[in-house]
Amino acid sequence: MRTAKPQDAALLRPLFESFYGDYLEARTSEAVRRNMKAAASVDTVLLATVDGRAAGFASLRLIPQLEAAAPHAELSDLYVADAYRRRGVGRALMRSAEQLAREKGSSRVVLTAGLDDEGARAFYRALGYASFGLTLQRHLEESA
Repeated sequence: MRTAKPQDAALLRPLFESFYGDYLEARTSEAVRRNMKAAASVDTVLLATVDGRAAGFASLRLIPQLEAAAPHAELSDLYVADAYRRRGVGRALMRSAEQLAREKGSSRVVLTAGLDDEGARAFYRALGYASFGLTLQRHLEESA
């Protein structure tokens, strides 16, 4: 487990394609590298490897808050490639993300799981996460 660097873009790109699917705009390693550099002040990507192969990633955002001195830690993404599931990779990514959040001064990690993704919700609950709110979204069209 390690913090991914922009130089890891070629390793991350296939994982990103599997996880983000049609939502992924960064379809080349160079685009992934560029996006990682742009997000570096807020987003830390953790990369899990098994025998030198990319097995999964987690993305942790640390966001300053108005109501507290400590930053808000948000696990924005977690993905483990099919071949590495049920082998402890997801748990290791979560432990690393939580440790990073602690090191950066956050006392909690918040995440969003899809309403129809029972497996993800069961995974997070098994790690001690509990529901506390509802995340909503709205896609903004170019011409509003």
